[in-house]
Amino acid sequence: MLHYEVTLVMKGVPARSCYLSNRIVGLHES
Repeated sequence: MLHYEVTLVMKGVPARSCYLSNRIVGLHES
């Protein structure tokens, strides 16, 4: 999940989108 977060940051995705994406990934992993 960390690699996915870093990829979003490198693409210049806003912090808010990163937060939402992390929540979505967390739901899929749960």
